Amino acid sequence: MIVITGEKICTLEEFLPGENAYEYNNEVISSVIGIVQKDLKSRRVNVKPLNEAPVIKEGDKVIGRVIDIKYPAIALIKILKILGKKRFIASIPYGVLYVGNIKNDIIIDIRKEIAYGDIILAKVIYAGKVPVQLVTNEDDLGVIYAYCFNCNLPLKYYEENKLICENCGRIELRKVSKLYGRGDILWK
Repeated sequence: MIVITGEKICTLEEFLPGENAYEYNNEVISSVIGIVQKDLKSRRVNVKPLNEAPVIKEGDKVIGRVIDIKYPAIALIKILKILGKKRFIASIPYGVLYVGNIKNDIIIDIRKEIAYGDIILAKVIYAGKVPVQLVTNEDDLGVIYAYCFNCNLPLKYYEENKLICENCGRIELRKVSKLYGRGDILWK
């Protein structure tokens, strides 16, 4: 049986509320749109959501925006989406990207690898608590979209780890993903 949010599933005499269900006026009510699952042994009724909200796990690749850089060693990332999930994340989780996790080389200045406002593709290495820890030390990970520091226009790929502004000619250094400029990655 499929139920919608707020729909009566049964009475409390029949079953107790389980996951995604609650009690109201001696009735068990669904808190999500989903499929009713009755556990006859425990006398509980659960609702399995039809479209579960994505949860960040270790190993997931995520898309995020750089919202702060704490020179010399940390970038704060607002995680927007888990790659491969159709839904965007409902909550606003944050991640940290330490300078040593950006690439497999020695980095002198974090600001030459990423910049405020950049959109990055990163991998989750620890998701136990917020903020989650991220890495970009693989070829497909790194900056996937960036803006010019001078004109705030989108930068184009120039050559390895270099981006160029077609408007003012400014060249900026970044840890560029091999997927740079592919907007379709957001919908995968």
